[in-house]
Amino acid sequence: MKSSIIDVPRKHTQADLFGIQVYQNALIRYVKLTDTPITIALQGEWGSGKTSLMNLLKYNLCDTDDSPYFPIWINTWQYSLMKTPGQTIMGILEGIIKQIGTLNPSKHKWEESRKKIGGIFKKMATVGTKIAAGTVGIDGGLVDELLEGGEEAQSDIVQLKTEISEMIEQILAEFPAKKGFTFYIDDLDRIDPPVAVEILELLKNIFDLEHCVFILAIDYDVVIKGLKPKFGELTDKNEREFRSFFDKIIQLPFSMPVASYNVDTFLVDALSKIEFFSNKELEDTDLAEKLSEITRLSVGTNPRSLKRLTNTLALISIIYEEQKGDNANSSTLLDKLINYALVCIQIAYPYIYNQLTEEPDFKNWNDKIASKLKLRPLNEEETERLNSTDEFNDDWEKVVFRMCQKETYLSNRVFSVSMLLNKIAEIINDDEQLGDIIESTIEMSAVTNLKAFDTPKKLNASEFPWEAKLWEPVKAEFLKHMKMKVSIPKGRSYMGVPSIANKGNVAVWISYGVRESTAYVAMETYGGEEMKTKISRAIASLPDTHLLKHAELSQGKRNKNKWAWGIKHSIDKADAGLVQWYADKLLSLCTVMEEMTLS
Repeated sequence: MKSSIIDVPRKHTQADLFGIQVYQNALIRYVKLTDTPITIALQGEWGSGKTSLMNLLKYNLCDTDDSPYFPIWINTWQYSLMKTPGQTIMGILEGIIKQIGTLNPSKHKWEESRKKIGGIFKKMATVGTKIAAGTVGIDGGLVDELLEGGEEAQSDIVQLKTEISEMIEQILAEFPAKKGFTFYIDDLDRIDPPVAVEILELLKNIFDLEHCVFILAIDYDVVIKGLKPKFGELTDKNEREFRSFFDKIIQLPFSMPVASYNVDTFLVDALSKIEFFSNKELEDTDLAEKLSEITRLSVGTNPRSLKRLTNTLALISIIYEEQKGDNANSSTLLDKLINYALVCIQIAYPYIYNQLTEEPDFKNWNDKIASKLKLRPLNEEETERLNSTDEFNDDWEKVVFRMCQKETYLSNRVFSVSMLLNKIAEIINDDEQLGDIIESTIEMSAVTNLKAFDTPKKLNASEFPWEAKLWEPVKAEFLKHMKMKVSIPKGRSYMGVPSIANKGNVAVWISYGVRESTAYVAMETYGGEEMKTKISRAIASLPDTHLLKHAELSQGKRNKNKWAWGIKHSIDKADAGLVQWYADKLLSLCTVMEEMTLS
C-alpha cells in the first residue's frame, strides 16, 4: 500500500495514465518541422500538467540520442524568490545566457562573450541604478525603459542580441547535428503577473533569434492580470488590446487537453496503489462509472486536484485502520463510495462541504438554513426558471443554487454541484438515513479540510453530558470480568468488542441511541447468511430466559452481509444504573459469542 501519490511533474519513464501521448507526439513533430524563431505557449490552469508536458518535450527533443536541440530550462518562480521585480528579470536573463554559454566547447570564446555581455549589463543598469537596485517596480515599466529608453538603451539591446546570436552560431557550428535551442520557461503563472508580462516582453525582444524555439508554461487568465498597468482594467472595449499583446509574443497557443484526459485510467491506478478500494471492487464497471461521474462533477480532470484527492483518501484509510483495528475491513463499498464523494466535494467545493459538516441532511435544506447563511432570496423570475429544471425544482436544490451564488466559481459550476448531491442521494437511496450517513462519514474527511478557523463540533440538542463519559466506565467494568480487546473509536457513539475465537468475524457493538432515548446492545456479524444461520441455531438452543431469545434480528441496510441481534432498553438521562446495565448485557453477549464461534 502506498500512503501518497506525489505531486511532481511526470517524467518520460512514467506511464501515460492520462492518455495525452498523441498531443505530445504532435507537438514534438511540430517543433522538429517548424521554422525559427517561434514561441509556443502551453496554456492551462494550475495543476493541469504543463510542466509534465514540457518535461516530455524536453526529453524527446533534447535528451535522447541524436536529439536535434539543446535544452535551456528556466523556472521563473525560483528566480523570483526573495527578489525585487528588477532583480528577477535580470536574473532570468543572466540565467538563460549562462546556460547557453556553458554549452560552448571553446571555453575561451565563452569567456570573451561573458565579458562583453557583462559590460553590456553594466551599461543597461544605467536605465537607472534603478535596475541594479531593483527599485523600478513593474508599474514603472522596467522593460519599457530598457527597450525604449533612447538610442543608448536600444543600442545596448542590439549589442546584447548580437552577442547572444553569435554565441548560438558558434555552438551550432561545433555541433552540426543540432538544429538549435529549445527554451523551456516554466511557472510564469506563479510569479507576480506584471513581472511575468515584463519577462515575456524581454524574451520576445532579445531572443527573437534564428534557431530558437521558446516553449512557455502559462495560465493566460493569471498572466493577463499583469497587463493592467499597460491597459487598465480588462473590459469589453480593450479586450482586443489584451489579446493582441499575447498574439505578438506567442505564435502557437496550445491549450492543455484536460477535457480529453483519460481520468478513469489514472483513478483506477491511484486508488489501487493506496488500496482505498480493493482490486476486485475496482473491476466492477458499475463502481467505475459512479467514480467517474462523481469525479467529473467535482474535481474534474485537473491532475493536481486528482492527486490531492487520492492522498486525502489514503490518509482517511490509515485513520480508519487505526480506529477500527482488526475490524478495519468491515467498511462497506457504500461507505467508501460516499467517503470518496465527500472528499471530492471538500476539494472542489469547500463552501458546500462546510455546509454539509453543519447540516449533513442536505435534502432538508430550507429557507431557515438559507436565512442563517444570509443567502440572497430568489425573485419570481428566478424561481420560475429554476422550477423548469430537473436540477433545481425541489426546495433544497433552490437553496443549493442560492449557496452557489456566493462565489463566482460555484456559480459557474452550480449544475454540477446539484447533480453531484443528487448522485449521492441516489447512491444512498434512503432519504430517512441520508443525514445520518453523511454525518458519520464526513467525520473522516473533516481532518483534511482546510478552513480559516475551526469551531467546536456542535452537539445535538438531545445529547446529554454523561454520554461523553459513558464508554470508559463500561469498558472498565467489562474488563474486570473478561480480558478482550475493546476499542472506543474517537468521536463515535459505540464501543467495539471483536470476537477472539472467530478473528473478528463476529463483533459486539454498543450503541446508545441518543435520538430515541434508547440504549441498544447488539451482537453483529458481517459473515452473511452462513454466520446468521449458525448464530440463529445457537440462540435457539439457549434457555428461554436468556436475553438473546428476545433480541430483535435485523439486516444491514447498506451491507446485506451484516446481521444484528439487538436488545433495547428505555433510558433516562439520570439513569445511574446505565453503566452496569451495559456491562452486564455486554458480558452476557460476549460469553455466548465466544461459545458459538468456538463450536
